[in-house]
Amino acid sequence: MQKIIWISIAWMMFLSPSIIFGANTEEMEKTTEKKAVYDLRTGDIKKIEMQLISSIIKNIAYYQNHLEELHVKVVIHGESYPFFQRSSNPKMVELGKKLGDLAQSYGVEFEICEVGMKKHNIDPKTLYPFVKIVPNATLALIDAQSDGYGYLPLF
Repeated sequence: MQKIIWISIAWMMFLSPSIIFGANTEEMEKTTEKKAVYDLRTGDIKKIEMQLISSIIKNIAYYQNHLEELHVKVVIHGESYPFFQRSSNPKMVELGKKLGDLAQSYGVEFEICEVGMKKHNIDPKTLYPFVKIVPNATLALIDAQSDGYGYLPLF
């Protein structure tokens, strides 16, 4: 009889952590996921390299070392458009490779403001393929924050 009780308890613990811990497994999984959205407006290449690229890599590594995930979005507008367009300038080509690596290797999502693109006469064909066009930067930032992304300004 005791054996049956112990088997039942072990079975319940295996199948339903919510019974034991008082939370559903979906909530438990959410605690290991962090989210950040960068409001990117700067036209300063050094800020892009140091405060965006470098910090994203370091922040993702930090959370990975703590067995957590960091999901990052970058909303592009203001003076930052040129950094996301194909260029023949060697510095811009190198920067484009680094930004592409963030998207490819780290899963960073880049969203660019369509309203600003029209204002600056930017042809969508000139954008890097990892950049997604969104209707409006403000709406993209509101949506990200509503989805639990922490706001990080980079002006």
